[in-house]
Amino acid sequence: MSDRRLPHRTTQARRPVTWRICCESGYMFMEGSLSGCISGLMRFYAKITNGMKCSEFVGRCFGFFILAIFLDVVGLILFLLGIFAPLRFWDFFVLTGPIIIFLSLVFWIFWYLGNLTVPYQKLLPK
Repeated sequence: MSDRRLPHRTTQARRPVTWRICCESGYMFMEGSLSGCISGLMRFYAKITNGMKCSEFVGRCFGFFILAIFLDVVGLILFLLGIFAPLRFWDFFVLTGPIIIFLSLVFWIFWYLGNLTVPYQKLLPK
């Protein structure tokens, strides 16, 4: 990563903000600001995916997908909390985590079924 300096721009507080350019991928981000870092990551993501939309990755049932991911993460956190945290009621977390992960399977199935496509020829009566 080369560190080529561009002309300094000043923010409202009149402190200089430096710009960095990554020559390998061609994206630019601001050093020292969260919004610049996020916009740089978004440009990098757009360059990797070649402008594909999120729906092309996830499919049509975005709500079921997010709910399934959320339940998986919560279940995993509860399970690991029960294993590694020194709690007297550790068994509650160790048993609740996998149950929540198992219940997320329902939403994974809904997401999968919602993304199935059937050709028109099979839907028409013969």
